[in-house]
Amino acid sequence: MRYIDDGSIRMDEPRSPDVAPPRVSVVIPSYRSGRTLGDVLAALHHELAGVAHEIVVADGAARGDATAAARPYPTVRVVERTERLSCGDARNSGAAAARGDRILFLDADCVPGPGWGRVLARLLDEAPAVISGVMANGTPRSWAGSLQYWAEFSRFVPSGRPGHRQFLPSFQLLIPREHLAALPPYAPDFILAEDILFSAHITRAGLPARFEPDLVAAHRNKERLPDVLRHLYQLGFGSGRTRRLYPGLQKAAVRYVPFLAPAVLAYSWAGLAWRMITARPNPGWRTPVLLALAVPGLACWHA
Repeated sequence: MRYIDDGSIRMDEPRSPDVAPPRVSVVIPSYRSGRTLGDVLAALHHELAGVAHEIVVADGAARGDATAAARPYPTVRVVERTERLSCGDARNSGAAAARGDRILFLDADCVPGPGWGRVLARLLDEAPAVISGVMANGTPRSWAGSLQYWAEFSRFVPSGRPGHRQFLPSFQLLIPREHLAALPPYAPDFILAEDILFSAHITRAGLPARFEPDLVAAHRNKERLPDVLRHLYQLGFGSGRTRRLYPGLQKAAVRYVPFLAPAVLAYSWAGLAWRMITARPNPGWRTPVLLALAVPGLACWHA
């Protein structure tokens, strides 16, 4: 593959038959990820010990922290760019450098859990499909971190059911190389919410896709409440911008009847409450406090 100036991804010349490609290329977009990237690489080193793989870290605005984190691991290559890359642009850059027959996008703050490599090996033996997995709470002792986790990832908790999903997030996304080459790339000018559009491309292409609840990674959330609220606001802003620029993604009723917006906030809170209460494991006695914190959190998202 190669990533070219018009934003598309193209296949390069056939690879030499003497050089066997890895079964999977793990592509990690990175931007000042030194706080979490080392843990992600250590977990991958352990979980992928029996799988032919490579790891490509696409580091934007490189400061050397990605290179330092990768130094102990010979299967890791760091693709550095001096300018800041959006998460989507970093995924495009990393995928262009990858050699595997399947690409697994994994965020730099998502740490694979125990048994993750065994599940991935099973998925690689199955018919090629686009697969996303579960997000566990990597900061369960932090109130602010747990707020971010439940507000952002409650639809992808470990108790989620397998099968088709309308939206497949990119925090961990396994995609066959030929499917990726046939899709439009991640929109490079989106700092956040780029995976909403990419997931829509997958759905419109009619590719086989599913949610796999056994593929579990833990998200290292932010742990200061102001940082979390700012992050949720930015997520909402990015989501709104994406839907405005691509009308097929818009919520038509809210667009044409704006006073329904508070009702959408109430609906989102009720849905979050239901998912939190029925989740396994659920927050237990922390649930009422997290639901109270969710009011300003979701308000920032919907603002």
